[in-house]
Amino acid sequence: MTTVLDDNVHNLAVVGTFDDCQNIVKALFNDPYTNQTLKLGSFQTLKETDGFGPIPKAILEDGRRTFESDRVSDQETLETIKFCYKEFGYVLDPYTVVGITAAKRFISRAGSHMPHISLSTAHPTKFSQAVQLALEDEGSFDFDKSVLSPELHHLSQMEKRVIMVENSWEIVKEIIKKQVTEDRE
Repeated sequence: MTTVLDDNVHNLAVVGTFDDCQNIVKALFNDPYTNQTLKLGSFQTLKETDGFGPIPKAILEDGRRTFESDRVSDQETLETIKFCYKEFGYVLDPYTVVGITAAKRFISRAGSHMPHISLSTAHPTKFSQAVQLALEDEGSFDFDKSVLSPELHHLSQMEKRVIMVENSWEIVKEIIKKQVTEDRE
């Protein structure tokens, strides 16, 4: 993780997932007291939606015939990362694992006569904890050497200024209130 070192930027690292962080931001924006006293603003709108609106039944049925969806458990994700590393020496990111696992399941049902392509959508560096967990028992695996490019390695060595925070919107709120008070003085 890299951080901005400017005096007017305060970096918080929430113990949890990206979704946990989004939930904290949503909770802060939805809390009237926090929003009123801290005057929160955002460049990104985090909205929960209920889908794409009403879809005509014929289009929905055609889409279900044409497209397929699947899901992959955390355990399956770790196992697939490990398998691909052992079998091919390649380190997958969890997003790509979902695509590959879903494609393999479809091939097992439909047969291998239909070509499949799984596009990689992320880089394993973004998911270092999951990758390291999946490959922790692989003696030959070294995250820095196997995954990090020289540029990313350089970034990982740079100075950081960050506050580690529990996964709690109330704790984040108190840290922000304290920082706003200090900055105003």
